[in-house]
Amino acid sequence: MRQLIVLAVVVLCATTGASADETEIRIGDVPRTGSHFMNAREAALCGAGAATADLSAVFRNPAAAGMVEGAEGFASMRVNIKTRDYLPQGDESLDATDDGLLFSQAAAVKTSDSWSFGFAYATPSYRSLDLSGAVETGERPLESYSGEFTGSFRTFEAVLTSRIGSRGQGIIGLSAGVATINETGREVVGSDLTDSWEIDGLGSCYAVGFIFAPSDRVSIGAGYRFSSEIDVEGTGLGLDGETGTFTTAPIATGGVSVLPTDRLALHASVIREGWHQADVELDPDATAVLGSPSFDDPILTVALGGEFDATEKITLRAGYSLQMTGDIQDAAVPESAFGLGGTYAFNEYYVDAGYTYESFEIDGESGQITNSGLHATVGYRF
Repeated sequence: MRQLIVLAVVVLCATTGASADETEIRIGDVPRTGSHFMNAREAALCGAGAATADLSAVFRNPAAAGMVEGAEGFASMRVNIKTRDYLPQGDESLDATDDGLLFSQAAAVKTSDSWSFGFAYATPSYRSLDLSGAVETGERPLESYSGEFTGSFRTFEAVLTSRIGSRGQGIIGLSAGVATINETGREVVGSDLTDSWEIDGLGSCYAVGFIFAPSDRVSIGAGYRFSSEIDVEGTGLGLDGETGTFTTAPIATGGVSVLPTDRLALHASVIREGWHQADVELDPDATAVLGSPSFDDPILTVALGGEFDATEKITLRAGYSLQMTGDIQDAAVPESAFGLGGTYAFNEYYVDAGYTYESFEIDGESGQITNSGLHATVGYRF
C-alpha cells in the first residue's frame, strides 16, 4: 500500500456513507483524505523504495537527499480517476466527481563535499470531491443534494544531510519546515444551504532518516516523519471563530535495496502510518461538523518493487503493496495497490511516468473505492 504511501500516501479517501447530513466526508482527517503516491517513481514502485530510493523518497526519508551527486531536482504532477461503489443507486442516488490535476511534489538538492542541502515540497494528503444526486431526509421522500469538499495537507521544508563513516557509507538526514492544512465543505439539500465551512491552519513539520550501504549492491534505510500539531481556525455554519489543533499521523518506514546485477534493482519497504495517533481537537460547537473516526491501531503496509535498465536511457519499473493490518471499521482505508512506470533520460534531464491502481475498503468491505492514478515527473541530474 502506499506507501502506502503513502504516502501514500495515498488516493486515500475519507468518505463513508452518503446522504445529506449522513454523507460523513470526515473533514479534518488529514491522513485519511489524501493520496498515497506523490511522484511517478514512488507510484510505480508502490512505495517499495520509500526508505532507500533516490531523491524521490525524501518525504519519508530525508537521508535519500544525501545520495545526490552534484545537483538534482524534480517536479511531479498527478491526476486520478476514481470510482466509488459504496454510493447509493436507484431512487436515492449520488454521483461523484473527484480530484483533478495536482502539483504533488518537488525537490531540489545540491551536494558539497560530504554535505547535501536543499528544499522539498509535498502534498501527501489531498482531496477534491463533488457529490450530487437525490437523498432521503425524513421530511420529504426525496430531496436534491449537492456537496463540495476539499482538503489538503502540504509541507515546505529545508533538507540537510551528512555522510558519515570512514568511507562515507552512511548518510543521516533531517528535513524541517512548515505544514499547512486547508479543509472546506459546502452542502445543499433542496434549496437550503445546510452546511458550509472552511478550516485553515499552519504548524511545523520535520523528519529524520538514515541510509547505510555496506556494499555497492546493498543499501538499508529507515526514516521517521513526526506528527505535526497544527493550530487551526474555522469559519462557516457552526464554526465561526472556532479554534483548535490537528495532529497528523507519524510515518515510519524501513527498507532495503539490492542490486543483483548491474541492470536490476530490487526494493522492499515496510511503512507504518500512525493513524491511531492522528487527532482533531476543536471547540465543542464544532464537533457536529468535524466527525472524525478513531483508530486503535496503525496501518502497516509491505511494498515490493523492481527496476530494470532496459537501455542506457530507459528504465522500467513495477511495484505492489499490501496492507497488513486487520479489519478497520468506520473508515476508508487502503488495502492494496500495484504500479507500472518508467524513466526516459536524455543528457542531464529525465522524464518519469507512472500508473497506479489502488483499492480501498470501507467499514471492512473490500473494493468500495478504486483509484487509477497517472503520474508524471520531470527532473535533472547535474
